Amino acid sequence: MKTRLRTVNIASITTFFEKGVTLIEFLTVIFILIVLAGIGVPIWRNIQPTLELNGSTRELSTDLRYAQQLSITEQIIYGVRFNFDEDEYQIIQYQDENENVIKLKALPAGINLEQEESFSEAKFTPYGSVVARGQVRLVNSQNQIKTIDIRPSGFVKIID
Repeated sequence: MKTRLRTVNIASITTFFEKGVTLIEFLTVIFILIVLAGIGVPIWRNIQPTLELNGSTRELSTDLRYAQQLSITEQIIYGVRFNFDEDEYQIIQYQDENENVIKLKALPAGINLEQEESFSEAKFTPYGSVVARGQVRLVNSQNQIKTIDIRPSGFVKIID
């Protein structure tokens, strides 16, 4: 089977690259980009608080599960203490009547912690269960609410 080589006219290639772009084509592309940006920025600003609330809720539930995992693996009581006035929380290790702060985490601006009932701390036993059940709510600037439910068995669940 013979292979045919295709010949390319070098003169047509050079004229294609020498032609360039006209000013009208350039301005049309810039105009389209400005219109797309004008549509995209307001949409992004409306979505951003929701994304921050979802991210903060996932991060808090992950830290609760992390404290639970530490209490099981080290057979020591760990807890997550909430500071509702400052919108922050701490992961604390309880050992020999001492409290060691493992991690201090402040929530992003616009995300607030709200106390549900009288629940202010989730303490996990060496078996992974929690001493007292409770719920913590996170609220963003658009008054959207995410609730984290901590059940007596130690199960941590995000409620929309």
